[in-house]
Amino acid sequence: MKTPGLILALGLMFAAAAAPAQNFNIAKQQARNAADGPTPPPPLPGSPAAPAVNPALAATLQNISNLGTDIAALLDADAANPDAALKMPLLNDLAQAAQGAKPSKESLQKFADAFTTAVAGKKSLHDQQARLGQWLHALCNCSHLTDTQQATLTTGLQKILAHAGVAKSDADNVIEAIKAVAAQTK
Repeated sequence: MKTPGLILALGLMFAAAAAPAQNFNIAKQQARNAADGPTPPPPLPGSPAAPAVNPALAATLQNISNLGTDIAALLDADAANPDAALKMPLLNDLAQAAQGAKPSKESLQKFADAFTTAVAGKKSLHDQQARLGQWLHALCNCSHLTDTQQATLTTGLQKILAHAGVAKSDADNVIEAIKAVAAQTK
């Protein structure tokens, strides 16, 4: 009779000894999981995957950003003698902005010259550089704009330049040049 009681006692001792080891293993696994960071929840069945980025939209947004960067470089340039190398990125990005009909290199050059003369060193325009980039991109794609939208953008550009203290003759040259670019992309 001692044998079954002895077996039972030994079984209980082994079970009691294994319980803390099992708890220790669980604690170690939880510590590893916490060190690895939280795991994202599994996706729900039937949930849509992240939509693919439209390449045309991505290119447009990149071009607008590049135009903003080009404008920022002009705003930081020496007003009396802006570096001619600053015009090249602007010219390239303006040429890439046009998605339909392309403006001539001559009209883009005329605009870049007028715009550089008007905004070089005008640090007060830094808060407008993103808007200017968007508007220049739009004006290089006038086939997508109504006449009213085009007029609104050119009037807004004229107001921004006047507010920044650009000479009226320089602002007029910019507007005349961008209208020529816009007409070629219509």
